[in-house]
Amino acid sequence: MKRSLLRLLAVAALQGPIVAFPAFAAMPGDEILVVTNRISLGKEKGCAAYADDPDPDKVVSLVVVRRPADGSCELKPLPNGDEDALFNALKERFGGASKKNLVLFLHGSGQTFANMLDKASGVAQKQQVLVLSLDWPMAKSTGNYVMARGKADGAAAIFGPLLNRLMARIAKDEDLRPRTVDVFAHSLGNYVLQKMVLDAGAEESFAGVRRVTLNAPDVMLTDQRGFIEKISGRGAAVYVVINRNDRVIRCAADLGGFGPIGTALCNKIVSNRIKGERLGNRIPGAELAAGATYLDVTLLEGIGNGHEYYLGKPASAKEIYLRLSRAGGKAASFDGIRFQAAEDGRVLIFK
Repeated sequence: MKRSLLRLLAVAALQGPIVAFPAFAAMPGDEILVVTNRISLGKEKGCAAYADDPDPDKVVSLVVVRRPADGSCELKPLPNGDEDALFNALKERFGGASKKNLVLFLHGSGQTFANMLDKASGVAQKQQVLVLSLDWPMAKSTGNYVMARGKADGAAAIFGPLLNRLMARIAKDEDLRPRTVDVFAHSLGNYVLQKMVLDAGAEESFAGVRRVTLNAPDVMLTDQRGFIEKISGRGAAVYVVINRNDRVIRCAADLGGFGPIGTALCNKIVSNRIKGERLGNRIPGAELAAGATYLDVTLLEGIGNGHEYYLGKPASAKEIYLRLSRAGGKAASFDGIRFQAAEDGRVLIFK
């Protein structure tokens, strides 16, 4: 029997009722809130309005309206340095009488501003949520992996305190409070999140977060436990999504060229020599973090050696994040989708 992602919805239902998301006046992803430390090139440049290098002097908050029909973007910058303007923009969109779901999105490296908008829109549309993207620049990072991590450190120092202030305001202001707050990090965005928690004091923020999804995390396998337990210890449910054949994570772990990424590009990455196994393609064995569920999707049809499968590439995996994080229990199979679970339910291997 052909295994389809629709059956994952049935697996997910084992854990409880399907949550009905609210209808939106506009397609989610048409409007995205962004906080970025990129250098501005002028809002008239639309989707390409911000550079690939950080601005050392300021952080910008803005609303971006994307028009998929013609690929254009309208930028509405908020007053520089005015955090209240950002909170008010959030209040208009995420709070009030019609509560909505908010996802804080941290993208991986190698993303232009336009790429980031595409990724943020993909998260919004796949999960039917509204997105606040914590955007950091490093579009050319594949050629200098050390530089990428350095810029990630700088972004974490900005976003950690910001997240604390945002969650403190949400806790106090009923009108600002979304229905739920989730965090979704991809690839090296997980390293940014790790640094936010461990070095920038953002641990306390996760008391108000419902769910944290660490997708293809480019963090050291040896470092993951303490980072994740600080998050889960505050009450957030943590899901770690792993593809053991992930070509990008395997390359970053200094395992040589793999598949379509190509040996030459991989050699550029590993020439920087940040060695070590990564969480994104390894189950941590005895070092499982308390409070986290590890979802191994390697064997699901269509995953292959993909790195950005959360966006529906390949198409057969396009619905994986809509309900996968609700999967659980100890059943060995359900309607053609089989998974193996550790006795404590913390490792699910989907087949």
